[in-house]
Amino acid sequence: MKKLFIVLLLLLSFICITAFILNKFRENDSYSDIKRTAKDALPEFLNYIPEGFESKYGFNSRNEFSMADIGNVYEVYTISIDFLSMPGTDLKLFVKPIEQFRVEVIVNNEVRTFVNVSKVNSKYKVVDLGGVELSKEFERILKDARDVNPRRIIFRLFQAECDFLATTSNFENAMTGGNKIESFNFYATLSSRIIFRNNNLIPGKIYSFTELEPLIREKYSETVNEGGVK
Repeated sequence: MKKLFIVLLLLLSFICITAFILNKFRENDSYSDIKRTAKDALPEFLNYIPEGFESKYGFNSRNEFSMADIGNVYEVYTISIDFLSMPGTDLKLFVKPIEQFRVEVIVNNEVRTFVNVSKVNSKYKVVDLGGVELSKEFERILKDARDVNPRRIIFRLFQAECDFLATTSNFENAMTGGNKIESFNFYATLSSRIIFRNNNLIPGKIYSFTELEPLIREKYSETVNEGGVK
């Protein structure tokens, strides 16, 4: 009986380790093309920065360009504009990725800015370099929350003109929108705290999608009542 228990314990351990490795593989593989695209284009885009303007892009000097590397990927999600014409339906059904990505630019383990990547004609393409303040804000939020979740998204509310930062530990189950958005932890950014200032969103607090849904519905309802889509 004791031997059987040990065998079962070893088998369970093997299954758990295998599942973890496979999940990490899927995580790395999911964004490998995006990271490669960002890394290949980074030197060129850094050289586009005019001399004397390095600080506006998050760098202390041009000497840091050679030390720059890419880090985590943030995929941009939003709420489909169709929700505005069907406000009574399940909001989760309208959450979707828009094939835009923000990739961290790292120097000495410090986030400096983003390389912005879009999917154009089925291929990933770097469109610009920028987002210094937003990249640093994300780094600060996650560091303060001790959040090391691998799957990170920018939940961008275009009609409300603000962002939420969201993360989840389950990479595979969060590759699409819909109900799976419930697996994310949401953080209010400065822009969302300003837009939803009457709701007193707390910096650093983890919100669920369920908690934010009524606030988003109300804000989008205001957009419709004011005469349309921005």
